[in-house]
Amino acid sequence: MFITEHFFNQIIKFIKNNTGIDMPDTNYQHIKRFLSSRLSSLNMKPEIYLAHIKENKDEYDRFIDAVTINETYFFREQKHFKLIDSIIFQNYANTKQNLSFWSAACSTGEEAVSIAALAETFWGDSSAYTVFASDLNPIALEVFKKGKFNSNSFRKDGSCFHHLLKPFIRYQGALHFLKNSLKQKIKIFQINLLHDDLRRLPDNINIVFLRNTLIYISIEKRQKILDKIVRKMSIGGFLFLSSSETSLVSHQLLLLKEHQGVYYFQKKNIYEKKQGSQSNEKLFNSIREEKLSKKSENSFCTDKEKAKDLVNIDEITFYANQKLNNRLFVVKGNINYSIAIQLIEIVFLINSNQFSKAKELLKLVTRITVADEISLYLSGYIDMAEQNEEKAIMKFSRSLKCNISFWPSRFYMGMLFQKISPRKALIEFELCQRSIISYLENGSSNYQFLLEGFNAKYFLEICKKMNS
Repeated sequence: MFITEHFFNQIIKFIKNNTGIDMPDTNYQHIKRFLSSRLSSLNMKPEIYLAHIKENKDEYDRFIDAVTINETYFFREQKHFKLIDSIIFQNYANTKQNLSFWSAACSTGEEAVSIAALAETFWGDSSAYTVFASDLNPIALEVFKKGKFNSNSFRKDGSCFHHLLKPFIRYQGALHFLKNSLKQKIKIFQINLLHDDLRRLPDNINIVFLRNTLIYISIEKRQKILDKIVRKMSIGGFLFLSSSETSLVSHQLLLLKEHQGVYYFQKKNIYEKKQGSQSNEKLFNSIREEKLSKKSENSFCTDKEKAKDLVNIDEITFYANQKLNNRLFVVKGNINYSIAIQLIEIVFLINSNQFSKAKELLKLVTRITVADEISLYLSGYIDMAEQNEEKAIMKFSRSLKCNISFWPSRFYMGMLFQKISPRKALIEFELCQRSIISYLENGSSNYQFLLEGFNAKYFLEICKKMNS
């Protein structure tokens, strides 16, 4: 049956409102084929189908199974499990508390089983831990409850841990069945992370896996989901995202950490939350004392000869990084230092989801200085966070006109193009990769204060992955 554009747009909107998933256009044909097949099988008109899936649980479950991305396998991203094995579980080894681990988007269960199999090597003779597994897709969860896996659940990535599964797997031809001895350590729930509360889960969860999920969620809804999850985590608890989505996440109660190239988040103590660095009023007074002329809000990439009389971008980035690394670093009576402090404050406000305050401060800074690659990048990042994706792309593009080598703007243009033009995304990631390589070869760290704990090598690895 032919799927009209109007009906399909209604379906995409329904998916987003009910699951938070911003369906990538690479999945559109798959969804259209499913809809066409179902409408023909049901002999149902498109305008009736939306009401049907809202009222019929079996059809809704079938629909959710079709639109969710159920790619998973045992010990996926094995570097995460290596870190947990060598350090995190070692630190928990002698604890007397009951430990809890949560696979928050478990699909057919391979991730939860992997966590449990590793935990067994530490606490196999006790009931010291419980693994919680949840997913939006009820059909995937039914597969998990049966404990049935095929050869596709075993990949090269993760293979160094496969031996841990042998005591808990019963083989039957090409199928692998999970034994009850491990299955009983795992509690399975259907949870819609966007709309459901998490009261069925315990508080103080020690480790949460939420991998390959948030990349499909809009930024606004992403933050709502993160808030729920963070509230369930223990102080000092760990959150693992996939390598390709870690850079898309920030939360005021999560501290980004890195160990031998593995990035993860750890929940802060409330007293560890970062404080703002300087008030807007202080900046205004500082700049007024410098007697700088006010620039038009429409000024864009002001001529370098005129701009250098007001600010020096290289000096600003130098001061920002110095301040970031040393809180005692101060340069009195210097306008570039004052602007650097405000840029650090803007980055903090953005990462704390205080977008209105960030916009106000950024507007002040650009009004009294110039529009440059950094201010345009920050403005574009705020637009991206507020789901104004067209504006974000425009501002990232303008940022690159100021400085064609400014790879942070290039990177997020690539991320935004992934949904609307995969071909353009590949081009942007290729250009971004080249710019980062040049940046690293020159030993530069100019943009470090913008990266919130990441480093350029991390973004380079993502670009390579996107181009592969």
